[in-house]
Amino acid sequence: MSPMEATVAGTRAGSELMKREDQIETLEPGKIADIVVVEGNPLEDISILGQPDSVKVVMKNGILEKNAIS
Repeated sequence: MSPMEATVAGTRAGSELMKREDQIETLEPGKIADIVVVEGNPLEDISILGQPDSVKVVMKNGILEKNAIS
């Protein structure tokens, strides 16, 4: 899989398999949001997502869990 295909498989395809597209999958008002902000472009190098030092912001269910932006 390409990095984009892997990202879609872990987000859109997962929400469709769980039949929860109305609650998750996209960033919109009223939906549950888990957001990860990384330093770098995971579409160019997906291994960035597995490097803790590259993960700068994590929001889980709309709540800020990590903020390492200086």
